[in-house]
Amino acid sequence: MILKDKVVIVTGAGPGMGQALCKGAAAEGAKVVVSARSVDAIEAIVADITAKGGDAISVRCDVSSTDDCNALAKAALDKWGRIDGMVHSAYYHPDWANLEAHSIDQLTQVLDVVAVGGLRMAQAVLPTMKAQGCGSIVNISTLATRKPMPGEGGYAMAKSALNQLSRQLAVELGGTGIRVNTALMGWMDGVPLQQFFASMGEG
Repeated sequence: MILKDKVVIVTGAGPGMGQALCKGAAAEGAKVVVSARSVDAIEAIVADITAKGGDAISVRCDVSSTDDCNALAKAALDKWGRIDGMVHSAYYHPDWANLEAHSIDQLTQVLDVVAVGGLRMAQAVLPTMKAQGCGSIVNISTLATRKPMPGEGGYAMAKSALNQLSRQLAVELGGTGIRVNTALMGWMDGVPLQQFFASMGEG
């Protein structure tokens, strides 16, 4: 198991990819800190992991709150004394709309959750990772940053900012033993994709 005894925090562990990331990490031996805004969702994921012999705790976290992000990192330390990995998968998707008519309030929110939330989480875990001399940060991006689609501009803007966050941190943390990467997925079945199909209506 490639993650045996590693402590991994996953943000945005609701339905879809975040849940799969938690369960996959646990299956590879990680001790998983499962976080999202929905307490019911993260507790269900922890129950599933522990029922299969894994080790996990749930910690509610809204990544638009610096206090929540710091509390999430502290919970991992209080439980296991270290943080080996942090996967930022927190999700908010604005309405499907072209940018010329996009809600600025929703655009601000998606930037806050996806991009600034990624920085808040990085700032929360980096002191521990630096003290350890090792760690890994993985930010979850989207194919929409490579292949623009009508109506997807607000979300893609936020994920593009997250991509740049990864590149910037990777340069700044060179030589510390901390790796920063972006995982860019293509189309994957799940709740977000089903919502997209539903938004297209009958055709």
